[in-house]
Amino acid sequence: MCERFCKKDSRTELWKKVYNENPKEFDRRLTTVYEVISITTAIMSGLSVSFMGKNTEDNGPLQIVSTLAICVSLFTLLFSIIIIVMVNATETRNYLKFIDDWSGSFIFPIVGVIISSILTLISLLLYISYDISIYILPIVTIGVLMMLWFYCKIRNSVVSYSTS
Repeated sequence: MCERFCKKDSRTELWKKVYNENPKEFDRRLTTVYEVISITTAIMSGLSVSFMGKNTEDNGPLQIVSTLAICVSLFTLLFSIIIIVMVNATETRNYLKFIDDWSGSFIFPIVGVIISSILTLISLLLYISYDISIYILPIVTIGVLMMLWFYCKIRNSVVSYSTS
């Protein structure tokens, strides 16, 4: 289902179709996508920081996972900001070159949001008491798997729309 997930070609083709619809609106549409990703990563980072209070100093695994979630969120945020700035600094006539050269890297912020979200959920499970986390773990696992399945399913549909 996610065979096209890491392939640059499907991402390039999709963004070229978006560009061809209205070249003057391309930067706004791409910027909107990465603004949403930026906001989401900022929320994930804030949630992860909230798990690092003084009463969690003895919980090493929680500190490690929360710190990783914060780092991934910040790297994702920076990556998204770089894409936003660079697409807006590119002349409209060079958007297709930009897509050809950089659409392969458009996946990194999306993967970063997924990873930071999963790390934040793990932090939550490490933060709450063991007795509660045992009951919540199956629900969280099913939820994560369903969201990954949903993302792959909807992404494949959107890519197939662009090829028809």
